[in-house]
Amino acid sequence: MMNFRFRPVLTIALLAALGVLVSLGTWQMQRLAWKRALIEMTEARVAAEPVAFTSVYRDVVTDPDRDFSYTPVEVRGRFRHDLEAHLFGSLDGAPGFYIFTPLRLATTQGDDDTAFVYVNRGFVPQAAKSQEARMAGIIDGLVVVRGLLRMPSSGTGLAKALRPANDPDTNIWHERSPAVFAAAAQINAVPVYIDSFGEENPGPLPKGGTTRLDFSNRHLQYALTWYGLALTLIGVFVAFSVSRRD
Repeated sequence: MMNFRFRPVLTIALLAALGVLVSLGTWQMQRLAWKRALIEMTEARVAAEPVAFTSVYRDVVTDPDRDFSYTPVEVRGRFRHDLEAHLFGSLDGAPGFYIFTPLRLATTQGDDDTAFVYVNRGFVPQAAKSQEARMAGIIDGLVVVRGLLRMPSSGTGLAKALRPANDPDTNIWHERSPAVFAAAAQINAVPVYIDSFGEENPGPLPKGGTTRLDFSNRHLQYALTWYGLALTLIGVFVAFSVSRRD
């Protein structure tokens, strides 16, 4: 015969633990819905034809709560190669740098706040950090750049805490921020940037079109893990509280 023994302290602890586990599982389900919507939105956007960058940027300013990331844009201007920033990173496992070059917008006059937009022209291996190693990619004169609008990122959580410090003296950066680049270069630039498709580049480097679009989506796995732990905890509680009585 089975006998259930009520344990008040253990029951309270169980309910508290279940509350935490179920909340974490539910949060991951909400994140799953958000991630699926993000993926669908991004796939729809990147398939569209590029629109004028200045038009999209006006929307960014007037509607700051809306996410315009990955909108295809087109912009005309002149590169300031002497002010390019080198963001440390990797591509296909190989270390190197992403070349962020300020583009003076052809539509601006004077030294106003929208005079420049940074363009991530693409990846170069460490051996091609200096411009002398990739002169074919140095473009003079007016150029048309097509790419994806991106928002700045300083990282979050542990990744941000462990991020190495920027080193302006050697032009090695670890923070993907146009505002930081512009401050070091002493120019006015908009706070967003463009990931170039690489179509404007007559040379092989920098390698454009490197925007990562394969978003990690393990939220369902995480949710099932939390819910599974909750069920396991209930099973342990029942087994511990029920004893056999002869």
